[in-house]
Amino acid sequence: MKKLLIALLLLSPGISLAQRINYYPDSVRIELPDQHAILVIEMRDFSKRPETLKSIPSLIKDTWNAALQAMPGNQSSPHKIEARIIPEGEEEIVGWTDATNIKPVGSKTVIRIVPVQERATDITVINNKVVELLPAGWEMRITSKEARIWVYSDTFEHLGEAVQVDLTAAMDKITAEPNFQHLGKNTIQAFIQMRNQRIDQSVLKRKYPGDNIFLTGTAGIGLFRDKIYPQLTLTLGLTFRDHFGRKNIRTSLVWDNMLFTEKPVEGYQLNINSFLSLSFEKNFNTKTKSPQWLGIGAGFLVRKNGDYFTGNTMKFFIIHEMENRRISLQPEFYLTDDFKKFAF
Repeated sequence: MKKLLIALLLLSPGISLAQRINYYPDSVRIELPDQHAILVIEMRDFSKRPETLKSIPSLIKDTWNAALQAMPGNQSSPHKIEARIIPEGEEEIVGWTDATNIKPVGSKTVIRIVPVQERATDITVINNKVVELLPAGWEMRITSKEARIWVYSDTFEHLGEAVQVDLTAAMDKITAEPNFQHLGKNTIQAFIQMRNQRIDQSVLKRKYPGDNIFLTGTAGIGLFRDKIYPQLTLTLGLTFRDHFGRKNIRTSLVWDNMLFTEKPVEGYQLNINSFLSLSFEKNFNTKTKSPQWLGIGAGFLVRKNGDYFTGNTMKFFIIHEMENRRISLQPEFYLTDDFKKFAF
């Protein structure tokens, strides 16, 4: 049997989280009041590459020293230093011949120094209280495959001082934190304030990406042998997210009601056959916020009317929910007559 389910959302209580994919979910914020500076580090996966964090202070210094060689003469006005770390193996156009010459050219850093044309002051207010006020200043942004880094200070001189601060104590504290040793799919959130090269305040915590409990109702049309029938389905399930907050795995308890109608001599007769099933699905779309589920399931006939099935009956099915989440294709196969006869 093959059927096309048109997923009409009837019930959807549960927890709904933001759908944006964050490819740098591990976050470290270091405040340097003496230098009027803030450093924010976002990493792809601290648990798999903790060495990335320890390498960042030297990366910041190297980028700053390289940028100094082309620093504009007017350093009193705000500027942005933007650096992109291109990894080894990434292909680029390196010349033009009869055919375009595209090949890897090795790892390199591309730096741009851009004046801030529109000066703005960023204000953060929590509970009617201003907790952060950042006037237009000097910024340095570094992007690599494993991390994104933002360094801010109000002046060029203070930014230069911030770059030279020894961050070893902060890096060691984060990497040695017992709560960060076995993270699994959890992410880290770290806040550290440093004065006189020492840690003055710190808050280190881990964050669970947030799984979902859902309850949905769907209506669909099915084809069994030569009969077309409507179907109503109630699904209770769990959706598990991965380290980046993407929906990853879904497991469900499914109550299917196949509504067969027959026309005897007078009127119509409704025969309801119900299956209770378990399903397991995997999201194969990891690039956008809309999941694309593919999975399998099995169920047992718990309510029987009519002669459509004989004796104990099981069904096996494949789930393919398209990216728009409105249409689902679900081929089903049956073992009926006390599991001795195959039907579809």
